[in-house]
Amino acid sequence: MEEAPTRVLFCRCATDNALDPGVRDEVQRALAEIPAPVTVVDDLCGLAAGADALLAEIAAAPRSIIVACHRRAVKCLFAFAGSPLDERRATLLNMRTQSAGEIRGALAAIGSAPSGGKNEVHSIPHTSDWVPWFPVIDADRCINCRQCMNFCLFGTFRLSDEGQVEVVSPESCKLHCPACARICPEAAIVFPKYGRSPFNGDEVPADQSGPQANMKALIKDDIFRVLRDRGSCCGPQTLATSAAAGVRDDIHPDLADALAALRKTGPGCACERACDPAQSDVSPGAEKG
Repeated sequence: MEEAPTRVLFCRCATDNALDPGVRDEVQRALAEIPAPVTVVDDLCGLAAGADALLAEIAAAPRSIIVACHRRAVKCLFAFAGSPLDERRATLLNMRTQSAGEIRGALAAIGSAPSGGKNEVHSIPHTSDWVPWFPVIDADRCINCRQCMNFCLFGTFRLSDEGQVEVVSPESCKLHCPACARICPEAAIVFPKYGRSPFNGDEVPADQSGPQANMKALIKDDIFRVLRDRGSCCGPQTLATSAAAGVRDDIHPDLADALAALRKTGPGCACERACDPAQSDVSPGAEKG
């Protein structure tokens, strides 16, 4: 019985340019030379947000190669889409850390296209105006402390029926703002398009494990300073908007306004339950029961 061909998925990250274009384009050219079904997608995050059936097909394939970004980010995106990867059957290649030559070598191990011909490559464009920027949760690291949910003011998170924090509204997240990732005590929140490690899904160094921030302490401290200390919160476009609006240096304007109001009013949140964001299990943006 003939073995099923290796499935190859290649992400261009076309909506936010998080990849080195030289590496990305050289690897994409190499895809035409391999004897395997290749699907090129503009944005893997966008497909994960919509739980696209392609991800289930790739996850179920006997053998697959996924050429995208950091391993943790890719695994979290597939898990978010309801199609967890089995790394015994899936090889993950990282265009953020591996050279084009290294990735070409891994692809060459599949073999060459028959008679030196070209492989047919199927493309899936990203057609929405939405830039798929949203958090995904590393279940292997998450301790369900709920700090991300209690901190988020935009309804991105909620509790599942089993009491586990989950991302339910990707489009509610503010573009280029990874603040919830920087308050996660176990670096379990991943933003695949973010530039800084380990919040972009890069491996977490042993000396970075353990508490990074505590929500209660943030409320008492200067929240803006603490967030700035954890790296740039926003991309250049948002930074320009922030400067024009006269808000603190690198905090998304909507987040800055909400946090400033919270500091003025003390405990309480938008859910009108008079809950303390430092302690409550209720997210300010969560649905009221």
